[in-house]
Amino acid sequence: AATGATTAVPTGIQTIYNGAAWVTVTEVGAYSGTTGTTTSTSYVTTLTGDTTAVSVTLQTGTSALITLSGYGSHATIAAAIWQTISVSGATTIAAADSNAIVGASFAAAAPATLVRSAVITGLTAGTNTFTLNYKTSAGTATYSARQLTVKGIA
Repeated sequence: AATGATTAVPTGIQTIYNGAAWVTVTEVGAYSGTTGTTTSTSYVTTLTGDTTAVSVTLQTGTSALITLSGYGSHATIAAAIWQTISVSGATTIAAADSNAIVGASFAAAAPATLVRSAVITGLTAGTNTFTLNYKTSAGTATYSARQLTVKGIA
């Protein structure tokens, strides 16, 4: 039998006890269809035109499967745009290029579809919040249809 503290879980969300912690195994997602921009060359969690941070909070064990996606474009040819995650709560992981998806404009304002799935390890079991972050190499990057899904896997 499972032991340890339990928290009420919304209907439709499945959790399992992995022997050490409760883990949400149902994918939990967040989305923003509002277009926003950034001129920041350091990661930011909100965009000009859309001040809503796209984030997901759930119980994880020591690893989680993440999928981040969106559309991005840049007014400057060959300029790069990045989208990544940061983690807060039981675990602190800063936004980093190593977890990012990167797009480059091959024509001015040409949109790129950005999609990446990855297993994030080294989490501290407990309540973790995953948040999308954005940056640009220079100039103005535009993002839309941004989505994040997270599922605990261990």
